[in-house]
Amino acid sequence: VISGGCCTSCSKDGKFVALRMRGDDLRRSTDLYIYDLVKDTLSVFCDDDYAQYAPQFSPNGKWIAYASDERAVEAHIPEIHIQPFPATGRKHQITFGGGMSPLWWPNGKGLFFQDPKSNDYYEVSVDTGLPFRRGTPRKIFNGPYLIWLGTTAYDYDARHDRFLFANIIDQIRLNQINVVLKWDDEIRNVILKGGTK
Repeated sequence: VISGGCCTSCSKDGKFVALRMRGDDLRRSTDLYIYDLVKDTLSVFCDDDYAQYAPQFSPNGKWIAYASDERAVEAHIPEIHIQPFPATGRKHQITFGGGMSPLWWPNGKGLFFQDPKSNDYYEVSVDTGLPFRRGTPRKIFNGPYLIWLGTTAYDYDARHDRFLFANIIDQIRLNQINVVLKWDDEIRNVILKGGTK
């Protein structure tokens, strides 16, 4: 168990987990780490004076996309960046007008992302070859949708060509709260019996 870490992406081969964690000094930033599940080790991926959020492995596991305020055009408005994995020190900025919550296209040739100012969703093509190229972002959905700066709070289902979003509810009325006690015991019993419930 990693204390203070928030897992936001796993490599497709199941060997690595990308995490964001609070910096170890008095800065109010978050840094990116990689947990190697095979070697049981934690290593820094991106640790600097800026805040990084929502790391996402590319489908081939060779790149990580993330949001950062490193080269923000506007104060406190993150931008999308990508870096090779393992880290080489090369960085490519993908957005130049605000971007967060990156999500790779299933083929790894582009990204979906959210505009932090309008809450609209965009896509942009990315060619990670030499020379590196990025396309012009194109709006694909109007907001508002849930903003969760620390992670990517949506997903794309390529098989059915659809997105799964968390939507903003104008007013939540909470009439009842259900608390489940000893839920882990119930799951353990179901597993031991070899069935489902």
